[in-house]
Amino acid sequence: MIGAVVFDVGGVLCPSPVGEFEKVDAEYGLPAGTVMSFVRGGELFARCETGRMPIAEFYRRCSSAIAEKHHVDVPAQRLDAMLWACMGDSVRPEMVALVVEVKAAGYQTALLTNIFAERRDWLHTLLPAGTIDAYGDSSELGLRKPDPTIYRRLLAMLGRGPREVAFVDDFPENLVPARDLGMVGVLYESSRQVRRALVEAGVRITLDPLDGRTGEPEAREPGVREVGAREAGAREAGGSPRGRAVAPPERVGASFERPGAPSERAAVPSEEVA
Repeated sequence: MIGAVVFDVGGVLCPSPVGEFEKVDAEYGLPAGTVMSFVRGGELFARCETGRMPIAEFYRRCSSAIAEKHHVDVPAQRLDAMLWACMGDSVRPEMVALVVEVKAAGYQTALLTNIFAERRDWLHTLLPAGTIDAYGDSSELGLRKPDPTIYRRLLAMLGRGPREVAFVDDFPENLVPARDLGMVGVLYESSRQVRRALVEAGVRITLDPLDGRTGEPEAREPGVREVGAREAGAREAGGSPRGRAVAPPERVGASFERPGAPSERAAVPSEEVA
């Protein structure tokens, strides 16, 4: 029985940042994917997300690396603005409402997010006070998704077994370790789809916030709960259909995020600004 629901932040509670990376590439005439290669899966940014490098140092090194390889000057200030624009104040209100509703229904709630330390204060004020029971902050834990250890740490923080936890993320690779441990994994497509996925996983919330009906789990084939609008048979990493909440077999046991408030922005040395 599900007793806790865990949410990613960037791409789930807040819009996906990928479009902002592409804007910088286009603005400076860089090959497509250049900026994203430094942020998504890049070693430098991973060090920021595990608390081993200040974000200002990332800006400096990223700018230097781009200049060396592509002979283009992307100022540190532009990278800082990019990270701000990735999320800004664009929190998805329907997802915030969903988290609040899950908490009000008596479930534990948590965030599991790859984020840098300079945004920690913002993370703790993202949702109304008392809404979140546990913060799985990669920069604080020194671990990041999809390292299986960070999922185990979060389970310990919640005091839950994996079968009692549902996890919502927008990247399939981040759901693989969760499902391997035994958690119910939900790949984000829309707030409505996530709501239906949680209802079908047994979470007692309204199926549709507009009509107030409480959803009842539907009978499905053993081990699979259909929740998405994607075509049947569409497969993602780990062999799970996109848009499905996949319950683990009975034999199994168990981007970085939006920048913070203006007062929390990392100081960018003036000499780095074009």
